[in-house]
Formats: sequence, structure tokens, C-alpha cells
Amino acid sequence: MSNLANFRHNANQSQSLNSIKSHGAKLDILIQQSDGTQINKIESTYTDRVKSTSLGGASMYTTEASPIVDTEERQGWLFNKTGAGGSGEKFNWFFYGAGNTLTKYSDLKSISCMISVDSYSASTSLPFFIVYTKPTGSNDYSWYKSSITYTLSAGEKIHLGEQVQAWSGVKPIKRSNRRLVEFNYTNVNTLGTYTGVNDEELYSISIHSDSSSGVGTKILVSQVGYDLYSGDNKIERRIDLIF
Repeated sequence: MSNLANFRHNANQSQSLNSIKSHGAKLDILIQQSDGTQINKIESTYTDRVKSTSLGGASMYTTEASPIVDTEERQGWLFNKTGAGGSGEKFNWFFYGAGNTLTKYSDLKSISCMISVDSYSASTSLPFFIVYTKPTGSNDYSWYKSSITYTLSAGEKIHLGEQVQAWSGVKPIKRSNRRLVEFNYTNVNTLGTYTGVNDEELYSISIHSDSSSGVGTKILVSQVGYDLYSGDNKIERRIDLIF
């Protein structure tokens, strides 16, 4: 079963909420499945924030276009393709870094970002997600071993200026009144004999714009995040982007 199929299988299991305990920005949630099995503990943290001018913020966009302030005074980081940076001007904003434990690609269950697309001329006007796995020194594609790209799913709709919760993998918990939009059309980029990336170590996650997008492309990203499952524990990151 593929990782994406695993996502959907896990998401469809029947579960019931048992209890919730709040500890400030952290929630401890106990869940009882329909067969009586109890998932002992799920830890959920989702109130992080990063300022664009901070050291942490600057490390998220070192390779391409820096975010700018939104002229409509909306919260978030704005990308506005003016052409000043050349025809290939784009943004790559990274929002995952490995900690002190090994996390596999198969542990990644969801990517979730709050975005607004302010102009549209072609499919290249839309952002997309890329997940990178850690290089091993054998059959590495580049500075990473493999990359998995998630773009807008067929049949989904984007309306100009509408803030939506874009997601990939398993549909995440809806934490606002914003519409959920699926980005689950995937493309895997790897070298050597392809045996699947599930056991490869998670290295980085990013949201991108297309380098071939037209001048005038405008995308606002107000929040980035992801969900990880490790054993019985669930880690949710939601990072508000503050200019």
C-alpha cells in the first residue's frame, strides 16, 4: 500500500473522541476506536508563529524570493511576481526541520497551509508543496534523496482572493471557517531503482510558486503546517507567518 493510500486508510478508520485535556497551547486528546482500542495519547501543538524579519523567518526563504508585506493588510507573507527578479522569479519557503529523532516520510500524514491566490492566468499561477527526503550518499537526486511534489487535485476550485486551507495527504482537522482545498496530485522524483520513499528520512517540507508563472502572479501564505504520526503520538504544527 502506498504512503498516500496509507494516509486515506488511516483517515477512514472509525474513531470516537474520548477526552480532551488542554494545557495552554497544547492539547492532549484521547481517542477510542470503534473496536474498543484506545489510542493512549495524541499531542497537538499548533500555535507557533514566525516573523519574516527574524532569524528563523529569514532561514525559511534563503534560496529564492523574500516575502513582502500585503498591501491589503492581510496577515501573512506575500509573493508578487514583478519580473524584477527575472522570468524565473519564484518563492520557496521551507517550514520543516528534523529534530533529535528520525522521522520517516511514512510518518508524514498531512500538509496544511492557509493561502490566497490573488491572480490567475494559468495553472502555473498556483502554489504547490514539495517534500524532500534526506540524502544517504547513494542514488541521491541532489541535496536531497527524493522529492515528492503535491499539486492541485483534479476538480478542485480556486477563487481569486479567497483564503483557503490547502492540504495534502490525509484531510486534516478543519481549524477555521475556510474552505478545504485538496492538493493531492503527486509526482515522485528519485534516482536508481524505485522501491518507494516510505522508509526514507523526512528532510524538509516547502511551499513553492512556479518559476514559469506569469508576471503579476500573487500568492499570500498566512500559515504553514504539517501533521506527523509517531506510534500513538500525533504532532500537529501550525505556524502563523507574520510580516
